[in-house]
Amino acid sequence: MQPSHLQFTIHGLWPANKSSSSSLDCKGDAFNVNEMDDALKKALLSSWWDWRKGKPVEFWQREYDKHGKCSDNVFLKTEYFRKTLAMYHDFDIAQILQKDNIVPQPLQPKMSLYKLYSIDQITKAIESETGGHSVNIRCYQQYQKKSNNGSKPLIYLAQVALCYNRSGNNRTNCDPGETTSCNFNKSEPKTVPRIAHIKLW
Repeated sequence: MQPSHLQFTIHGLWPANKSSSSSLDCKGDAFNVNEMDDALKKALLSSWWDWRKGKPVEFWQREYDKHGKCSDNVFLKTEYFRKTLAMYHDFDIAQILQKDNIVPQPLQPKMSLYKLYSIDQITKAIESETGGHSVNIRCYQQYQKKSNNGSKPLIYLAQVALCYNRSGNNRTNCDPGETTSCNFNKSEPKTVPRIAHIKLW
């Protein structure tokens, strides 16, 4: 069930380098949920869950096996999850957006009833509160009937990516080439869903 307020959940902590946005086929220890203590599991359940499928443990395993293994020379096993939680709590993205009056809205019968926001509005609001470093945002589009002549997509903010240095202690600029899925039309306005992901690089 979706909350009545805007909430960003964790998508993951993705190791990357200058030539690739993510690493694949990394070698490392397999995920084992039994190595997590109850306090860590509780913290993850409130912040790191798959809002589409509702299977948090499987989501953690998928993210760790694909990305956590790539950082095991920096964050060992459960430290990967603890570090991601700490980075997630550094900035309350929902609160930052709300401060600039960028808020989720209920479904409307017509496009004209939505209050929409530009890419620049969203990114500038976040960047001004997260150290001035650039962020990447991702969107998805959903078609809504416009008229008998066709339909026009409503574009939702789906994910915010914050980028960090290797140790995960300092923010850095994100690669501008990664902001791709919001560029259906640069001037196309966006709306904000009740739940979205935050990804940490």
